[in-house]
Amino acid sequence: MAQVFQAHQTAAFPGIEYAISITHVLQDDLMIEHFDMDNGYYEPPTKPGLGVHFNDDAVDKYRRG
Repeated sequence: MAQVFQAHQTAAFPGIEYAISITHVLQDDLMIEHFDMDNGYYEPPTKPGLGVHFNDDAVDKYRRG
């Protein structure tokens, strides 16, 4: 999820040419879609909002409060 947010954040600022992230090596069961890198790059999703669908069961698993 952090990787998707970072992709959107980086794309929103024209002065940023690249961002460094290691979040792609972490297991992320919160999203239904895979957010894959291609040759070290990734494109931000183009769907509304963050552009991904969340796994409701995983969200419930991590919910606190």
